Amino acid sequence: MNNFKDEIHIWIIDKQKIETNKEKDILNTIFKQYGLSSGNLNNYKTGKPYFKGQNIKISKSKRGNIIVYAFSYKDEIGVDIEKTNKLSDIENFSKYFFLA
Repeated sequence: MNNFKDEIHIWIIDKQKIETNKEKDILNTIFKQYGLSSGNLNNYKTGKPYFKGQNIKISKSKRGNIIVYAFSYKDEIGVDIEKTNKLSDIENFSKYFFLA
């Protein structure tokens, strides 16, 4: 059950590629690999998820159709999804504020 003590695992779920009713099944399949159950999944007041009575650290980030879960037994972990701009957009923007 706990073969991942020194590893960090990151799972990326693209909700566009799965049926709506399959998302929970996918999460349960992932959680089972760690000996966990979605029934023990809770959230702190800050929104950070945790599994009641388990030593595993978990982080979740969601943006649009993408959900990312990160798991670690060893250290606290945090994951975040961020939208980035294309370099050409930044170059065009910088022309208004910097001299070439």
